[in-house]
Amino acid sequence: MRLAQGRAEKETMTETFLYHPPLVHFPIAFSFLEFLLLVLGRVKKNDEYFRFAFLTFVLCLLSLPFVVGAGFVDLGGFAGLRNDRVQRHVFSALTFAVINLIRIPRWRQARQNPGASWASLAAGAAASALLAGLTGYFGGFLID
Repeated sequence: MRLAQGRAEKETMTETFLYHPPLVHFPIAFSFLEFLLLVLGRVKKNDEYFRFAFLTFVLCLLSLPFVVGAGFVDLGGFAGLRNDRVQRHVFSALTFAVINLIRIPRWRQARQNPGASWASLAAGAAASALLAGLTGYFGGFLID
């Protein structure tokens, strides 16, 4: 397997290690876990789930610079951004990052009163998880 149009024709996955694929699963998992924990916290009426959901949100945000940096290295820099498939993946990833950055103030408010903010937090987490899945879907087209 090779990175589509981002590596030489003869290079395979065994010859060239890609950094992005193993790292990208962290923000994806954290996004889905955050949503699941918010739902469980609401169903079980337990604020510990809410606290853990906040931790997964923070870990997702902290992992993003490493994931983006690894993707940039795997593409070979700005030259790799000329590919239409890469552009679609990058746009989706940037949308994911922006949505999560927008959610920071809501999480700050929600930590004061967890129960009152559940719907907006769950909607944001659902949007984040869906965008993570969509971004992964587009990223799948980059590997031949």
